[in-house]
Amino acid sequence: CTCICRRKPAQSRRSLRKAALSMSKTADTPAQSKSASFALYDWDLATLITEMKTLYENVQVTVQNYKESASLDMHKAAVKELETECSLEGFWDDQEQAQRKLEKLNSHKNILARFKNWEQALDDSLTVLELIKETSNASNENEAAVAKASATLTQEEFELATEAFESLQKVSKDLEKYELQELLKGPYDMKSCVLYITA
Repeated sequence: CTCICRRKPAQSRRSLRKAALSMSKTADTPAQSKSASFALYDWDLATLITEMKTLYENVQVTVQNYKESASLDMHKAAVKELETECSLEGFWDDQEQAQRKLEKLNSHKNILARFKNWEQALDDSLTVLELIKETSNASNENEAAVAKASATLTQEEFELATEAFESLQKVSKDLEKYELQELLKGPYDMKSCVLYITA
């Protein structure tokens, strides 16, 4: 499966940096992020870029595949319908039924929010990769270009790159969790079970 990412027109380095700062909304707290990034700081820039590009491409393809099978339009329609029902007078007259509808509403919203977070992480990572590419002023990625980028990349920009890589790692783990949840979403899969083993 090949997913084509639509790139935005070339931006100035300042605007790219400003866009990349939006990652702070989904990043860990400063103390946590700094601690988690120490291992990545030991990498040279070439390794970081290579690993980040590979992970980006894998995550992008996986998200696109799940997006095609997740029927997001159905979830959006369900949210709209349930929100309308929740706003009706007498909704809470039957509290058990109301509670079930609220649980369904939250379930649909959580799925939509999950995909939104995945796509935001992809957008942030692409912005950082474009920032590094613009810093190197190279159309082709090679050792010379990476070395030049390493010499001119600021500490802030390198931190943005490590944060973007960590964000992609989290998305990759969440995608594995999502796959398992999709396999176990039957009506009885959340129930407890008793397992007997006989010799």
